[in-house]
Amino acid sequence: MSKASPLELQDCLEIPRIALAIRLRLGRGGLYIFAVESEDVRQAVISALTQEINTGATWREVQITPERYDLFLYLQHLVHEEQIDTRRTIFSVTGLPETILAQQQQYPDKRPPFCVNALNVRREVIADHNLSVVLWVDEATRQRLPYDAKDFWAFQMETRFFRDTAAQQRNHFSPLPPAPLDEEIVELRNLLQRYYKQRPDDAGGIAAVAFELGSKLYRRSRFHEARDAFQEALRLYRDMGDVMRQAVTLNYLGRIAQIRGELAQARSYQQEALQLLCDIGDVQGQANVLTDLGGIAQVRGELESAQRYQQEALGLYRDVSDVLGQANALNALGRLARVRGELESAQRYQQEALGLYRDVSDVLGQANALNELGSIAQEQGELESAQRYQQEALEKSREMGDVLGQANALSALGRLTRVQGELESAQRYQQEALEKSREMGDVLGQANALSALGGIAQVRGELESAQRYQQEALEKSREMGDVLGQANALSALGGIARVRGELESAQRYQQEALRLCHDVGHVLGQANALNELGSLAQVEGELASALHYQQEALRLYCKVGHVLGQAITLNALGSLAGVRGELEQAQSYCQEALRLFREINAPAGQADALSELGTVACKMGDFTLAMSYLQEALTLFQAIGAKLEAVKTEELLGQVRAHLAA
Repeated sequence: MSKASPLELQDCLEIPRIALAIRLRLGRGGLYIFAVESEDVRQAVISALTQEINTGATWREVQITPERYDLFLYLQHLVHEEQIDTRRTIFSVTGLPETILAQQQQYPDKRPPFCVNALNVRREVIADHNLSVVLWVDEATRQRLPYDAKDFWAFQMETRFFRDTAAQQRNHFSPLPPAPLDEEIVELRNLLQRYYKQRPDDAGGIAAVAFELGSKLYRRSRFHEARDAFQEALRLYRDMGDVMRQAVTLNYLGRIAQIRGELAQARSYQQEALQLLCDIGDVQGQANVLTDLGGIAQVRGELESAQRYQQEALGLYRDVSDVLGQANALNALGRLARVRGELESAQRYQQEALGLYRDVSDVLGQANALNELGSIAQEQGELESAQRYQQEALEKSREMGDVLGQANALSALGRLTRVQGELESAQRYQQEALEKSREMGDVLGQANALSALGGIAQVRGELESAQRYQQEALEKSREMGDVLGQANALSALGGIARVRGELESAQRYQQEALRLCHDVGHVLGQANALNELGSLAQVEGELASALHYQQEALRLYCKVGHVLGQAITLNALGSLAGVRGELEQAQSYCQEALRLFREINAPAGQADALSELGTVACKMGDFTLAMSYLQEALTLFQAIGAKLEAVKTEELLGQVRAHLAA
């Protein structure tokens, strides 16, 4: 569905001139600084410029962050590593205002902030490498740059402030905001008490207020209280014989039971609701329940049944032209496709769902779809895109007071920052997600956060803590019948057992994880377990089995497009080749792994690959090269807090120094 451009008329008229300036400077270098009032405006400007430039140029999104604040150093590295054709690439840079704020808070005495100073110091990179750079900022930052970064500012060829006229019109014509949800909940509680005291025989009135209270509490993620209100409403609707309202209330109770991990009870509620809706011929209601039954089946690992439920729901929603329902079904099909490792299909489903959610202004739905798109981007190795999606999902969930959505986004951001080597940030995200999940009674969310915290503890070398987290995650997953959660926890426990030298236990854990993933068709889970089994076989000296496991893992990672998994497995194959004495092959595998780790900005993986390359260089007798690799690996291990790996690397460095001194 098309929508009007948010740009002012004068801005639209200026686009062709600006596009011409950019086109003429492609391959020669140019800096363009644009302030925008909203992301909608930024996307509209990019779209308009792309149409006008019309030379096959591609836009490469780059984000400045507090951890990667030196923009031009990063662009220089990116161009070199990826062999980017600067004649056909426009670097679209975001994140400067946010990074300035973060660095000002962390280093209040530093003026200008490090990120702004870096722009001044390395501005010549634009001309030296013929870079076309569009820097997106807010208007306040644009006004400060001529004073804080004079030399950098002198390089700019175009600057403009693009306002969001569509937002101004929406604000002008929009109705007054409704009363805050918490106030409505208080009013409904008071109203319900008045009904009990003054009109105790008015079953219809009491049921209506109890149902409304339950729905408001549900939106606030206060699921225990919502369940009590819905159960009271259901009792009265049954006494009254109101079939339609019974079905709707049962549907809500089923959703709450699923969140609480009570899958058998959830299925019972939903099946009763479906039968009632079939009896009265309510097609839209049937579709709602089928979507929820599909979600329950997915958690239980019954992926074929889940697919059938969601496809049937989507067909019914389309029959009755229910746009929001279609979006919900597409979102569910996207989650299912991601679990099955079909990332391109998952992305298509979520993009379509996001478009529909935006058409109907469903903010919570947008947050859910953005969260899933972030998870897909992470699995594809597009970590910057993943971070943008997850941050936007978190903002929308907070805007709506959706605690469940916040917990999901926080957990996703925790997984992402762990891959990026930011272990403290990852732990904070997961701890907050765990607290919110406990607050809601969300057992599935608790299990996911606990498993993630276990993974962080393992990277830090805190193996006892890691084991406790994973055992608790496994118990919760078993308690609710979550097959995929069980497989993830078992595989993690196997990894811990391998590090501790408990090889038989590790083998049992991984074989059980592999069986569960194979039974439900979870391709990524199978690849993870095979990778671990390969490492185990290598430790036990069964090199042929190790090679078989790792090659099969690599095949599956490539099949689903999981870049991080490919890199990890290539590094494992390099280690294996080194043990087999195939040193050139080992070096080739590890260098390819290092390239992928750098491409997706995964410091922990980079450190592992560098360490392995150092080991291979030692075996080749090139101790100077080994020293270089190991020093870089040690720096990364220390930076991310990987204590065990840092100690091992220091020991190996000591041996290398002894050889060089001999």
